[in-house]
Amino acid sequence: MIFLPIVKGLAAKAVQPGWVIVEAEQDPAIYGPYDYDKRAKTYMAGLLVRERNR
Repeated sequence: MIFLPIVKGLAAKAVQPGWVIVEAEQDPAIYGPYDYDKRAKTYMAGLLVRERNR
C-alpha cells in the first residue's frame, strides 16, 4: 500500500478518525460521491485502528 507510511505516522500521533480529504477521479454520474467518500473514510479509519492495534 503506497500510503502505509502516512497511516503509520497518523496512528503514532494519536490522530482520531473523523475528518478525511478524499481525492477521487470517478465519474459522479456513475459513482455516487457520498457513497464513495463514506467508503474511503471507513477504509482509512479501519487502517488507523489496525495500525494502532499492532
